[in-house]
Formats: sequence, C-alpha cells, structure tokens
Amino acid sequence: MKCQYPDCRQPATKSWALVTLCESHHETIREETIMFYTRRDSNRSEVERRPHYMEISELVPWSKVNMRAGDW
Repeated sequence: MKCQYPDCRQPATKSWALVTLCESHHETIREETIMFYTRRDSNRSEVERRPHYMEISELVPWSKVNMRAGDW
C-alpha cells in the first residue's frame, strides 16, 4: 500500500488517524501535531498551523472537515 499523502509514491509503513502514511509524512505530521497542541498561537488559524495534517484531514473519519458544525 502506498502513502495516502497527496502526490507521495512512497510505501506506507505507518498510520495516522487511520490514514496510511510513509515514514517521512508520519513524522512530519507527528511533529506538527506536537507543536499544535503545545504552542497555542491564537493569531493563526488551525489550517495555517497544521498544513500537513490538513492535507490528509478529509481521509480522517472524525476530522472537523468531515463533521457537521456543532458536532465538535
């Protein structure tokens, strides 16, 4: 199975929120997530603070992208 990050052709070896990813994209999103939850930068939107996660968010069943307003 290949990585589900857009335009990546590497084999998937890990997963993030049920999305299969290559080692590199998994690590990038992991680091980005740690920064997102430890540094509260209220001047920037979530989309600006999590660009790599947003690339796969539509594949994550419980992401805000897939939920109706009010569900979160």
